[in-house]
Amino acid sequence: MKIHYHSDHLGSASFVTNIDGYVVQHLQYLPYGELFVSQRNADEFDSRYKFTAKELDNETSYTYFGARYYDSELSVWLSVDPMSDERRWLSPYAYCQWNPLVLVDPSGMLDWEPVVTESGDVKYLAEKGDNIYTFMSQYNLSFDQAKSIFENAGMSNPVNNFGFAKSIKIGTAIGGDAVKKVIGSEILKLDWNSSRATDQRKTDQIMFALKYNKTKENWCFDMKDFNTNMYNAYKGLRLHNKVNIRVGDNERIPAVNIDASFDGRSMIRTDYQRDDIDDGTYDLNYKYFDPVGRYGAPRLFIRINEKYSKKYENYY
Repeated sequence: MKIHYHSDHLGSASFVTNIDGYVVQHLQYLPYGELFVSQRNADEFDSRYKFTAKELDNETSYTYFGARYYDSELSVWLSVDPMSDERRWLSPYAYCQWNPLVLVDPSGMLDWEPVVTESGDVKYLAEKGDNIYTFMSQYNLSFDQAKSIFENAGMSNPVNNFGFAKSIKIGTAIGGDAVKKVIGSEILKLDWNSSRATDQRKTDQIMFALKYNKTKENWCFDMKDFNTNMYNAYKGLRLHNKVNIRVGDNERIPAVNIDASFDGRSMIRTDYQRDDIDDGTYDLNYKYFDPVGRYGAPRLFIRINEKYSKKYENYY
């Protein structure tokens, strides 16, 4: 029996039709993937591929993602993320960082990550299980935009004839030039109002902006070139022992405190003032700058442990 899958925005099978275009199955899901509706016109057919196009084991009701099994009724993974050491600030059992309406998880592991080389080139690196749908979800892109970016990066036909994404090798890089040809800039902005803008992702984007402008030898830059809606009703971003900071190609350090008090002024200097604290930590204060030349109080405040000072200073 030849069939065609018609998916929703997450890639989940929504309608299944036969070669003549007649619907043989209609599917709907609750937010975390539990089956809500399954209507079939043919008793002998029941699609194996359901939530986010992953295979459902009808005997156990578990969904297989490649790296581990997922229980959609409990909304949790059945085992620890095999790459959880890379992001110890996230629960290793959480599905899509508790954002199932926006995010998809292709394999049960991590997301794309923006990086800046020492020469200032921007790259977006794929981790195990990533594909075009994870790229779309993470950066709020349309399918056509993401497809064009993939093609510019030399990855043609990122989905198969059924609309399922093709896997991408770990470490595959999408260069900023491929992004720029589609959206006009090599920088993919993070929308702070979106449900995918977790505290860690906001932190990553801020540090990404610092690194990018430091390598470009810019003495100041506008945070709005890297983020949208970051004022967050003037609440800013205040975190204590919740996030990590990249300090190398494969290394991160814990941040004791991060205070990004954006209050309408978004121009930030790339140099910082260091203040040592008696408890073995030290503060990094980045001041704002406005076009008429006035300097203000620190707008970006970072506190880290003294033992990580060399790594931070060498990278930033």
